[in-house]
Amino acid sequence: MDVLGVTQDMYQTHHGNIKLAREVGFTALYATTSSEEEWDNFEWSRVMNIHSLLGEPDCEDTIRLNAQKLDRWMDIYLEWGRSTLGYGFYIFRKDI
Repeated sequence: MDVLGVTQDMYQTHHGNIKLAREVGFTALYATTSSEEEWDNFEWSRVMNIHSLLGEPDCEDTIRLNAQKLDRWMDIYLEWGRSTLGYGFYIFRKDI
């Protein structure tokens, strides 16, 4: 199932990101990844934000459509994404 709309080789592991940066001449100075709690906060804040817009008197159809898409995404996230997705923060240096 292709829920993200990308090829499988587009993303690396945390270690793979650092190795790739090294291969193109960067030095890794700092790297960290999100915890499950941080990732949950990110995903659920998106849900809270869009659903708060649904209560506005001038709510547009695009907001309703986006809320439906986000609800479907959350089903996927909770089933598979929570254990496989996250975000990383990297600081690299490249000497010129």
